[in-house]
Amino acid sequence: FADITVRDAEHAHWRVQMPVGKSLEWEVQTVEDRPGELVRWEMLDGASLPGEGALSLKPAPGDRGTEATLRFHFDLPGGAVGNGVAKVLGSVPKVAAAKALRRFKSLAETGEIPTTRPQPAARADKD
Repeated sequence: FADITVRDAEHAHWRVQMPVGKSLEWEVQTVEDRPGELVRWEMLDGASLPGEGALSLKPAPGDRGTEATLRFHFDLPGGAVGNGVAKVLGSVPKVAAAKALRRFKSLAETGEIPTTRPQPAARADKD
């Protein structure tokens, strides 16, 4: 599975569970943000899987909504061996992409990302 935790308007923490029981984690920073058009980010130094990504938006043909295109580029460690492992674990980027697109869809449609974290009640403290 993949989990993305938004830290602030420019930073997020990504964690992807690997099939072998380990996880990869990294911090990303938004490097370009054109609302309604493009969001581009880069993994920060020290990422276990360095790389970058972008989400671009454009009107769908026939005024039928919006097309969203998500692109990732990972700098795989280990050269040819790393590329071989990536082929075996090919679903990891797909899982991360699917999670990112679901979160984006929720944000675009509702203005928030659903969470199971406790929400503060609108009650005053009784101190």
